[in-house]
Parts: sequence; C-alpha cells; structure tokens
Amino acid sequence: MGFSPEAQHYANSINSQLAMVRCGLGVTLAPESSVRQQPDDLMWRQIKERADLVELSIVSRAEAKEPLVEHFILCASPDA
Repeated sequence: MGFSPEAQHYANSINSQLAMVRCGLGVTLAPESSVRQQPDDLMWRQIKERADLVELSIVSRAEAKEPLVEHFILCASPDA
C-alpha cells in the first residue's frame, strides 16, 4: 500500500502550507514543533518511520473526510 501525491499547490513556508491545509487544499508534511502550537481546526499524526534529523507530522483539517486524505494518513501513520 503506497502513496504517490500529485502536488497541485506549492508553498514556500510552513505557515503557508498550514494555511492551505486549513482551507482544504490538501495535506502537508511539517515539523512536529510547528504543528503542536496550531489551533484545534488542524489535526496531526506522527509518521510511521521517523527521520533522524527532524520530526515530521502529517497535517490535515480536523474534519477532513476526503478518501484521498484518509488514505494518505493511513499509509503514513504509525498507529495504522
């Protein structure tokens, strides 16, 4: 079970990426330290295989029910 994203939108900063997620434009990979301080309208999950240099999290809208988003989270979450 894999996942190959087709990016439609790009952002140069983590804040921009999180704003795009908040608007429903998809999901992003972000450092855990950036998402812990976000309001409850975003949800984050740790990634199955952690990187040694930074801790990344998957960020999506808390109420996201899109099949593609759910599949991406399922593929990358350690508790899946």
